[in-house]
Amino acid sequence: MELDATRVGGGEDGGREGDLLEAFLVCARCRAVRPVFGGVGLLVADLDAHLEAHGNVYRRAPIADPRVTRYVLGRAGSGGDVVPFAEVVARYGDLLPTEPGAAPRAASAYDAALEAALDAQGVGRASGAALEIGCGVGRGAFVLGARTGDATGIDRSVARVRRARNVATTAEFHLPVRPGARVETPIDLARLARDDVDFLVAGPDPLPFAAATFGVVVLRHGDGDGPWVEPPAALAEARRVLAPRGVLLREDGPDGPLEAVPSADARPAR
Repeated sequence: MELDATRVGGGEDGGREGDLLEAFLVCARCRAVRPVFGGVGLLVADLDAHLEAHGNVYRRAPIADPRVTRYVLGRAGSGGDVVPFAEVVARYGDLLPTEPGAAPRAASAYDAALEAALDAQGVGRASGAALEIGCGVGRGAFVLGARTGDATGIDRSVARVRRARNVATTAEFHLPVRPGARVETPIDLARLARDDVDFLVAGPDPLPFAAATFGVVVLRHGDGDGPWVEPPAALAEARRVLAPRGVLLREDGPDGPLEAVPSADARPAR
């Protein structure tokens, strides 16, 4: 891909210093254009359909560069994409401070299952870069980043990807300490591997990555836009981007357990 950068982060706009905020990515082979919007690359296969289906997000978000504005808003439709606040609380609530006399906050079962599956496969810094397909609001990608030092999360829901990137780049992120609380409290962002993750808007079929790119791939049952339309195709793409002797974990149903997918060259469990 060729990069036509238009704006980088300077800290005042919520982006990390030097982060690419707005740009165009141009395929050197086919000349297809994909914008970078709010620091997030829009690498879905059918961009027009995506912008139509998630138009409310693009119409609300500020875009500084007029070229990106014309490109995105000229195609944005009337579709809606909203992240339920309860989803964010469920994934990050354990990072809130513990109230006096209360038991330590536990990670969600969703994230505990990922940690257990990574333990079972001996995933660590030597495993190589990691990919989570269907990252939602991003917590799993931070788990992978802490393990491997390099993780990417993708989701077709731009609202969820923007939320995940906000957690990765913001100085403070607030949640209510208890349900119904009017005052929100900062979570402990230091417990997240925020420098080791990146997020993209993309679907599972096709994945916008070269073959054998990742040493660890986590394939969820679906993402913020729902279950995969063609699960066998999503699995085939996950296998394609997995490096030789890599680790592939597949979610068995919505919020189901993660199972290791065996292959002829897969690295055995430790």
